[in-house]
Amino acid sequence: FRESEFVSILGQSGGGKTTLLNIIGGLDRYTSGDLIINNKSTKNFKDRDWDAYRNYSVGFVFQNYNLIPHQTVLANVELALTLSGVSKKERKQKAIKALEDVGLKEQIHKKPNQLSGGQMQRVAIARALVKEPDVLLLDEPLSNLDARLRLQTREEIKRIQRDTGITTIFVTHDQEEAMSISDEIVVMKLGVMQQMDTPQNVYNNPKNLFVAMFLGTPPINVFKGYIKDKVVYIGDDAVAKTEKDIKDQDLFVAIRPEGFIADNTDSCEFKLACDVDQIQILGRDISIVAKNEHCTKPTLKAIVSNENTTFSGKIKLGIKQSKIYIFDAETEDRIYLD
Repeated sequence: FRESEFVSILGQSGGGKTTLLNIIGGLDRYTSGDLIINNKSTKNFKDRDWDAYRNYSVGFVFQNYNLIPHQTVLANVELALTLSGVSKKERKQKAIKALEDVGLKEQIHKKPNQLSGGQMQRVAIARALVKEPDVLLLDEPLSNLDARLRLQTREEIKRIQRDTGITTIFVTHDQEEAMSISDEIVVMKLGVMQQMDTPQNVYNNPKNLFVAMFLGTPPINVFKGYIKDKVVYIGDDAVAKTEKDIKDQDLFVAIRPEGFIADNTDSCEFKLACDVDQIQILGRDISIVAKNEHCTKPTLKAIVSNENTTFSGKIKLGIKQSKIYIFDAETEDRIYLD
């Protein structure tokens, strides 16, 4: 990861996100490979080296705030400096500065139970930042907050990271969180990195079917299809073509919900037939919930502009070629059309 970057590690439960974070933080030891810190290998680190690294170079923020309830906010933050040899006066000054950075300077004499969940999480962040670490590690820090507080605290974390310039690694299973605040996203599956790129590139150019399905709300529509003579089919419907020499084979064909066109489909070269199940009004857009026998789920979703809400029965939806992806039916790796 690059200096001053905000990186999110994204994946399902059990995907290896927290294990990777603990290895980066020196809490768990890796069994193969290497961890490079500031261009220095840790392969020959002794216990004392790992202790020094954890105490001075890393700031941790966990899902549970781990605040001491009978101590004040200020004392909780000062506690992070007790092992660093900093004088009592300097500890207080640094703790106040850290609390000011997270917007809690006026709360320093309160106890944790007098704060909201979002404020307690910011105290935990201040406690991690007061050490002036090289890297800040956050392990699902928002999961205990309600939806409104999650949004507020998410924006606050990004502001703090931007203002301090500290390299930050953020573990989450929430793709919306990762997409909204990250410079880069690492998508994990069963301990293996599937893709690392900017949020937009991961969304627009998934490397495999898992990544394509993991990012996107509503999720991407997946169909069983095939390619024949350089034309991609879902059932009898031609939905894409390529100039590349791709062998005839079975495929998974994936289309983003926003990749469909509902109006003026006569001008569309490629269309998909489906049966409309229901129409959901989404303000300026509408969601067409429909059925297609080749879809891997009971229904597919198409997000289209709210210019025509009379869709019903059997219809044909046009397909934007930039929003369709094909994957090997066995390996589920991406096959590139162009």
